[in-house]
Amino acid sequence: TSRLILTSNPPSQPQSNFYKTFTRPVAKCALLAVFTYQLVYFGWTKLEHEEIKAERRGE
Repeated sequence: TSRLILTSNPPSQPQSNFYKTFTRPVAKCALLAVFTYQLVYFGWTKLEHEEIKAERRGE
């Protein structure tokens, strides 16, 4: 004989729904912010080094 096992899904928690909905967008924004920061920092240091080299050549 085969038995049919009915599993009822427990009611979803509001916290669980919140994390399922917003985890990916928040992570995407955080990753984009870190990438933007690193890009600006790299550009800034490159310009700083070029300025220092130009000052040394001028002396």
